[in-house]
Amino acid sequence: MSTTTTTYSTTHSTTTATDDRHLELALADLAAGRPSTAVSRALRIAREELAERIDAHNEARRTQNEIRKLATAQRQQARREAIAEARRRYWGARV
Repeated sequence: MSTTTTTYSTTHSTTTATDDRHLELALADLAAGRPSTAVSRALRIAREELAERIDAHNEARRTQNEIRKLATAQRQQARREAIAEARRRYWGARV
């Protein structure tokens, strides 16, 4: 007695954002009459992603700089207040 095993292969296609972007670029190139290759589209997508990452990095740096400036201003204000209080105590004790 022989056993036969049947396997069914199913293709499960998931569309990712990159695939959608490739399609958008290909359609835009086609509509504009420009040549469109997968390599050129991948390069354009990579450049866009890099620009987004650079923008996010720069925004994070701006935020960190603002936090640092705020902390510095708070320390300076606290120091000025401490000096003013010390002067009040000093001159109050002399009178």
